[in-house]
Amino acid sequence: MENKKDTNQIIRPSFPNLLLISGSGRDTGKTRLGCMLIRRWKKKASIAAIKISPHKHDFGNSMLKLFANEGYTVWQERNRSWKDSGKFFEAGADPVFYVEAGDLHMYAAFTFTAALCGNNRMIICESGGLVNFVKPGVLVFIQSFEGLPSAKKERVKAMADLVITSEEVHTLSGKIEVDHGKWKL
Repeated sequence: MENKKDTNQIIRPSFPNLLLISGSGRDTGKTRLGCMLIRRWKKKASIAAIKISPHKHDFGNSMLKLFANEGYTVWQERNRSWKDSGKFFEAGADPVFYVEAGDLHMYAAFTFTAALCGNNRMIICESGGLVNFVKPGVLVFIQSFEGLPSAKKERVKAMADLVITSEEVHTLSGKIEVDHGKWKL
């Protein structure tokens, strides 16, 4: 798929080693898909995981705060837990990061965190808005049928390489491949 360009979109830098998972809301299967792909590919590729969210959390001592400024905070997951980042860690991703960032600082937060992942790692990232700033190797959008979709989420859905429903998540892991350091459908 080529970069889409319209009057409202900037040209986004390409990250072919990035698989980006977005969705229409909470509990759609985004983390489940990420964990399935980590388990499937962790023996053949080194995989890092990143969860980006605008929501602030107090993790106490359960996560290591690596960086914080007025725009974003980067935490490193080091334990299995109920949190999405803990589930990625349990599935076998290493390193795993939770990033608190809104749209204004999302690109800076992602590039900072991607650099922490290292040059030769595949990255699985769960984020609702990162696709507005970067071009991933593959963007999967998971559609739930609860509630009305926002215009922002519809825009992300329109950019997706693959749109699936929550019920289709379990069938997807065999359709996404790692090929010479790139995610491919």
